[in-house]
Amino acid sequence: MPNGPYGEQPQGQPEQGKKKSPLMPILIIAAVVVLVLGGVVVATFFGSDDDIVTAGQSSEDTDDADGSGSGSDSDADADSGGGSSNGSDSDSGTGSGSGSDRDSGSSSDADPVPAVGDCVVRLAEAGERIDTLDFPEVVDCDDPDAVFEVLHVRRDSSGQRCVDVPGATDALSYSHGPVEAFCLAKVGDDKSRNINGIKVGECAEPAGDVMYRTECGAPGSYRVVATYDDPGPMQAEYEGAIPQCVDAGAPEATMVFQWGVADTYDSVEEYQRGICLVEAG
Repeated sequence: MPNGPYGEQPQGQPEQGKKKSPLMPILIIAAVVVLVLGGVVVATFFGSDDDIVTAGQSSEDTDDADGSGSGSDSDADADSGGGSSNGSDSDSGTGSGSGSDRDSGSSSDADPVPAVGDCVVRLAEAGERIDTLDFPEVVDCDDPDAVFEVLHVRRDSSGQRCVDVPGATDALSYSHGPVEAFCLAKVGDDKSRNINGIKVGECAEPAGDVMYRTECGAPGSYRVVATYDDPGPMQAEYEGAIPQCVDAGAPEATMVFQWGVADTYDSVEEYQRGICLVEAG
């Protein structure tokens, strides 16, 4: 399996970081609250190896349908995660970030900037904001300390979001400096199966708490019939047509999945992408 299941090491909700003056250097380590709905449970996971994408999935069917999403975990990794449910509960999943600011210390300007294709070590755990602007150390990708591969370096807010970077499941973001965010994947992940950028007509399959691209017609596959951006909260269960999919022009959808890669402070508590699906296999 390309990525491990979400939430293997659940931890408590960290204290929410307060917004600081833009002059205060802050390294934001995003965390994920994953909507794991197998029928009822909404679980929040902040942890070492499985966090940061905000993800969730619901189905109108009466059978459980597991799902997942890809995400990013700003330097504490964030595997894609999700869940499935049926019914009419109105719980939803969101992500958040926390940490501390820094008044003085080293500047990342003097450090080499990791480039696309570089592998880097972990700076902190998911949900943690640390008091440094240093970039993560670049190491050989075969090094046991290599945790992430850099897929994209965003220099400012006009650059590509990590949720649009194929294969990105994690993000490391900075309050200011020469880099706004690194879009990352875990070393060894099969990036070709990541669902970022998935289009109508393509297929995906749920696997535990994650969802991967797959061939249409494969057992357990679902075909994407609509996509939408900037989704709001999801219900845990639906009866009849799924409202988000009706609005997206796909009332026939039997499953909806939403996720995000939290690569800025403002995006941590937001879903960024949604897809509506029907059974294909």
